[in-house]
Amino acid sequence: RSSDLESVLNALEQALDIGRLIISAPIAMETGERLVEYAKHPNFALFATQNPSTGLYKGARESHSGTLLSRFCPLKIRSPTDQDTDIIIKDILKKCDHSDENASILSKHIRNFIGLTREVLREKAKPFPECRKSYAQLTLRDTLRWTETISPSSAVDRALLAEDAWLICVERFRTDECREAMAKVVHTTFGYDIQHGLKNFDLKVSCSNGKLELYNNRQLVTIANEVGCESLISDCRQVLPNACLPSANDSILHKLVKLHNELYKVIVAGSMSKHGVIHVCTYEALILLLSELYSPSTSCLTEREAAHSACRAYLSGVRDKTLQTIVRDKIADVFPDSVFPPNIESVSFPIVVTTEIKRLWNLAIRTLKTTQPLLIVGKEGCGKVSVIKSLAALFNRRVREVSLNPETQPSVLVGSLVPSSSEVIWTD
Repeated sequence: RSSDLESVLNALEQALDIGRLIISAPIAMETGERLVEYAKHPNFALFATQNPSTGLYKGARESHSGTLLSRFCPLKIRSPTDQDTDIIIKDILKKCDHSDENASILSKHIRNFIGLTREVLREKAKPFPECRKSYAQLTLRDTLRWTETISPSSAVDRALLAEDAWLICVERFRTDECREAMAKVVHTTFGYDIQHGLKNFDLKVSCSNGKLELYNNRQLVTIANEVGCESLISDCRQVLPNACLPSANDSILHKLVKLHNELYKVIVAGSMSKHGVIHVCTYEALILLLSELYSPSTSCLTEREAAHSACRAYLSGVRDKTLQTIVRDKIADVFPDSVFPPNIESVSFPIVVTTEIKRLWNLAIRTLKTTQPLLIVGKEGCGKVSVIKSLAALFNRRVREVSLNPETQPSVLVGSLVPSSSEVIWTD
């Protein structure tokens, strides 16, 4: 709010004047002191940055008082020239083990693409519908992020370069008209039909040396590791702080992990390869199973109890009768003396791997490899959460859902101190 901003700026102006920051402190009110004073450290220095009141920000900036501005020494930083950008891109590529020749070729492709994109955004004869949106402008940050994603193995593959360009710079546009215009830019730069390529993403799964390898129609995409006892215990300690978890050498835990890895290959990889569906009942199911088996109320866990619970946990995520039989057989192999519960009716539907889900997988997998956060935009009920859950099932990873709204507290994301009977403990 403007009133809050004004009070912050007034406090800042006063602090710069007198060298002390004075703020109200509700905690100190018990002692009768309403204000707390913080003296400026001898090495303290204040730096402020601001976007100019031009372009997208024209008319959206509030004018600061002359007295506040007079306390700063203004420095104007100019945008990098094309020559500067070329030097920066080449330097990043060389540090990522690209040859000098490849770095020069890639820098030319990247700069050509950015130049054509800016021309399309500024074209007056045919205005670009989303050119005034805050996300439309390609910044140097976007260019460098794209540059950092290019591996030496994909440097000579124009199709992969085009898909990276689409992910970083184009996928943000939301109207068909804008996406078609940008698809032409991609085709002009790389000679690749991006719309056709993304729709024909063909993901295949192969098991090798205890790891699941995911391939598209050109190269290895990623490797999904099997679950290990130690990593599982570590994850469970975060999710189940009150559970009576066993050691990593526990025999029943070893059998549960072995069972999970076998079922993962059948339920996820096998179903997707043969039937084009993903069953979301993998790593999350395993953690929920452990929360039940190793709850504080559990006294002495037997293999028969573990097998019975595992059967219920995994079958509840599978509707196909043939696949349910396979799951039962796998459990019987690991726990020979197991006793199965009565027929379990699953309430979980598999996710059908459509062309659109494959396209999103293709782009999302590239984002995950760059450790960038991913924002999925779409209408209500179109399958945004399903795409994330299917990816987690495919990668054998856990998903944690947090609903955000204006009232969401930071503690929901980062944790907080929670008082217990004898002490205050941190809870994630």
